[in-house]
Amino acid sequence: MDTLNPEFNIGKNSSGGDNISNHPNKKEIVDRIKQTINENISLMTEEEKRQKWGKVGYLNPNYDNKWTDDMKQKASENNKGKMPINKGKTNEEILGKERAEEISKKLSKIASERIGEKNGFFNKQHTDETKNKIREKRIGKYHGSQNIRLKINEEIYNSYGEASKKLNIPIVTIRWRCLSNNPKFDNYKLI
Repeated sequence: MDTLNPEFNIGKNSSGGDNISNHPNKKEIVDRIKQTINENISLMTEEEKRQKWGKVGYLNPNYDNKWTDDMKQKASENNKGKMPINKGKTNEEILGKERAEEISKKLSKIASERIGEKNGFFNKQHTDETKNKIREKRIGKYHGSQNIRLKINEEIYNSYGEASKKLNIPIVTIRWRCLSNNPKFDNYKLI
């Protein structure tokens, strides 16, 4: 039956299994499934969510498991040469221009479909505790590939954010001054 490939057959093979991939209403089906899951999750209390998905303490399979230096060394040796080292390289350098553009377009499309009410974080806010945790983790961390280095009054900064914190000037003002043709701001330069 699989070799006949009839037009009405939406399944990948006649023995069953995936009946969504080739279905003409795939998007609507997937959207309904997502909506149902999201509704069910939104009705759960935090405790119910923890019980269902959280394995804390002794329930977690890695509870009280500490890697010895020997275990870390073996894992490091096993992974050497298995993965290319691409740190600091762009997607274009790693994957080629066509593939990088394809990925970029795909991510842009996904992002454009998750705006407003379609965004899972819509109408929600981080708690002050979460904001403080995020802030603490980010203090002093600058990711070179995402930041633009600049020089202000002969001092070099790794990002607009770093300069903003040290000089107590808003990021947008610093950026505007760096891009300005006004001679008044010649001491603001991008590196």
